[in-house]
Amino acid sequence: MLTTAFRRYAKVDDLETGKKSDDKTRVLYNRGVTIAGIPLRAHEYRLGSRSAIDWVLNQYEVTTDKASGITNDPNDWAAEHGEPRYIFDLLRRVVTVSMRTLDVVDSLPALDLA
Repeated sequence: MLTTAFRRYAKVDDLETGKKSDDKTRVLYNRGVTIAGIPLRAHEYRLGSRSAIDWVLNQYEVTTDKASGITNDPNDWAAEHGEPRYIFDLLRRVVTVSMRTLDVVDSLPALDLA
């Protein structure tokens, strides 16, 4: 089962600033699973102000309400519906759709408005 306590980008040292920054080519899915090889170009496909990949990571994050202490774990829904890999597979599909959509957009002819 692919339950997780975290889903986030791996960190990498920024040699110029000396700080850690997100490595958007790798998502640490859980302690044992890393999704690697995500093309940086996939982040160019945007849903509003953020990439589709960022949207998935945000929407399927495990959160705990401070006031009530109630934890919202999307993995629970996936397990209850017999699809423990749902979020993992969704993230992989979104990377594929992002790349293919960008390829289609790039192949369109220029729009002549003159």
